[in-house]
Amino acid sequence: MGLGSQAAGKILDAFEAVQAEKETLAAEKAALEGELEDARRTSAVEKAIWEAGGKNSRAILALIDLSNVRLDGKNGLEGLDLEAVKAEAPYLFTEKEERTRGTGTTRGQKRKESEISEAFRRGLRR
Repeated sequence: MGLGSQAAGKILDAFEAVQAEKETLAAEKAALEGELEDARRTSAVEKAIWEAGGKNSRAILALIDLSNVRLDGKNGLEGLDLEAVKAEAPYLFTEKEERTRGTGTTRGQKRKESEISEAFRRGLRR
């Protein structure tokens, strides 16, 4: 019975070692998942800053408390108030400019260019 109890003891020790390793790996996995979630949230906040016209995302991120911001798959970012940051530091954001769209024609310019090139050709033929 001595050999059977030794084998059982070794198996029990191996089992306990595997259980301890499993717990360690589970803790590491949880920590890495937390880091991944933080990276996703920060990336989403940087995108929102860029879309809002932010000039320097690092400076703006320093003004935001990321612990209050949550990344929700359906609703996007919750708890992010870029308007408050704009009011606090407007110099970190660009003003959106409305651009007037033209017709896209360059008729007058082409005529002018053709007149100049014709005058140049006449000057060379003298």
